[in-house]
Amino acid sequence: MPGYKHFKNFGEGEQVVFFTTTILGFERVFACPKLAGIMAASLLDDCRHYEAALYAFVVMQHHVHLMCRLPIGRDSSWFMNRIKSNSAKRLLPHIAPEMRKRIESHGIQLGRALWQLSFRSFPITTDEGFFQKLEYIHSNPVRAKLVSDQRDFIWSSANALEAEIGHAWESGLNVDDAWIARYCDPIDLAFRKAVLNPGRIEIVDSASNGHGYEDAYTISLPQSATDCSVPQSATDRGIR
Repeated sequence: MPGYKHFKNFGEGEQVVFFTTTILGFERVFACPKLAGIMAASLLDDCRHYEAALYAFVVMQHHVHLMCRLPIGRDSSWFMNRIKSNSAKRLLPHIAPEMRKRIESHGIQLGRALWQLSFRSFPITTDEGFFQKLEYIHSNPVRAKLVSDQRDFIWSSANALEAEIGHAWESGLNVDDAWIARYCDPIDLAFRKAVLNPGRIEIVDSASNGHGYEDAYTISLPQSATDCSVPQSATDRGIR
């Protein structure tokens, strides 16, 4: 189909691999803070569950980048299929009906519910390549003019990486229940102060713009955006 290419993807078990996967029709699903949080929580939970060491990730408005070490005996296609399938099951119940209709209109012929059929992946084999992709992932929100400092973007690993620098390269970032719960629980002032450097982002209130998501990456959370019923820890294995 026009607009949806099938790429040859690379990456075998225990290799460090860079991934990109995109929503059908480039719909801006993750412009909603709640949905971006569910995606981030789902990704963290899956990386821990499948024992894929995570080095970096970012949830952009209609796509996700991540870099991780593949589980033993699993290739990139197997791993990304798990990420896409599990996140779709968690996200779809929370997507506004009008947006779901638009997404479904792009996916009928492909037999897909949320994600494009194809994704991109390739192994990282050098230190230079590793750090280049690390910076590429974390600077995505800055290049998209969503924030001026990559550490201000909640839905990425930039802040976590800064805290763990010095040992994250060997074993990956420390994905624990507390980190996952930050994206599952209502995001309150205490969380924002813990994650963001105080004073860099103005906390404001806003209402839905009528398109099924909140104004893109405004750091504001009306009640409708914080009502997240996604599991609050990595204990929900029914998804898988």
